[in-house]
Amino acid sequence: MFNNEFFVFITIHASCVKLWDAHNGSLVTVLRDLTKSKIVRGAMDHRQRKIILGDANGRVSSFNLNNGAEMKKFKEHDQDVSDLQ
Repeated sequence: MFNNEFFVFITIHASCVKLWDAHNGSLVTVLRDLTKSKIVRGAMDHRQRKIILGDANGRVSSFNLNNGAEMKKFKEHDQDVSDLQ
């Protein structure tokens, strides 16, 4: 994802989120230990100051992109996998 607010590219990995300088491609920061299980999905808020992450256990939380601080935990949901078939 590209973030206009901080002028960085954001890459989401199973265990971390990396921010890359859009000017020169250098790694700016790595946000680690954000979720208890593998990160499977991510999106930015409308102001591009937070990243919302979903993990493999169905938890969704938002984090400050500047320092990785957790901002909010959203209510967990249970979904029966048999419903998806």
